[in-house]
Amino acid sequence: MKFERRIEGAAFIAALSRFLSSPEGLGYASEKIPVEVRAYAVPASDAMELYLSESAFKAATAAFSPLPVSETRSVDTLPDGCEVIIQGSQLPWGLADAQDHLTSHVIRT
Repeated sequence: MKFERRIEGAAFIAALSRFLSSPEGLGYASEKIPVEVRAYAVPASDAMELYLSESAFKAATAAFSPLPVSETRSVDTLPDGCEVIIQGSQLPWGLADAQDHLTSHVIRT
């Protein structure tokens, strides 16, 4: 998923984290393929790309369908600098939490 502005990617991550920690979303963390969201900050821009595992995609689709998906990629073809943001069960994040996590793990200044 591509977002033109990083704040939009952070908002999506925060919303997904809240869904995954809700009663409706808890079941997705127990699927065979773990819930995983990776983030990539596009250099020299404010854009952000998010890559969702199959379980994360199912959860996001259940919560926010339709999703703005642009392509499907395997993990070994993700760009260098792509970092795991959500993995497995998740505590609910607000927008500031997601932005802080992105800043400390993904966005290199």
